[in-house]
Amino acid sequence: MNGDNPLWYDCDEEVPQKKASSRIARVTAILALLAVAYLAYRLLF
Repeated sequence: MNGDNPLWYDCDEEVPQKKASSRIARVTAILALLAVAYLAYRLLF
């Protein structure tokens, strides 16, 4: 039982990390788009 528990714990903890990384990637993409839009606005107007 002691051998099975760490494996289960690792598999269980892997899912929230993937959700967090995808959320971070989405936020980073949105911030990058906002920065590009802001720079384009400053250059054009």
